[in-house]
Amino acid sequence: MNAFGLRAGIAAPLLMALTCLPLGAQERDPFDTLPDRDPQALQQLLDLDDTQLSRLLQESDGARFRSVVSAFDPPGAAIFPLSHGFAGARQACLAARTATACRLYVTDLLAVQRERQSAAAVSSNPFTPR
Repeated sequence: MNAFGLRAGIAAPLLMALTCLPLGAQERDPFDTLPDRDPQALQQLLDLDDTQLSRLLQESDGARFRSVVSAFDPPGAAIFPLSHGFAGARQACLAARTATACRLYVTDLLAVQRERQSAAAVSSNPFTPR
């Protein structure tokens, strides 16, 4: 055994595998599967007070609410790996349609869109003609 506790037969392939990894490789954002949209509609939902939001969630079985959020999180979108926090708020909102759960879900969707906007602003070329 060597100083790292690895047998020589294992160390060489492991070292080779590690050196073949691309430098600066970044993990894929699980929310990359969601569409980019202007987040104004999400902000308008968050601006509603609890009574207004509850009314929106109950009218027509929440159809108008679902039409807004489905533009940002289409049904069947494959988000993997999915955090338990996002998944729980999403499930609770869409199943029970409570104002608190839906506010958390919309807040998460808004955070995804705003993070994308800030990343685009940071990576944009300031020298491109406008």
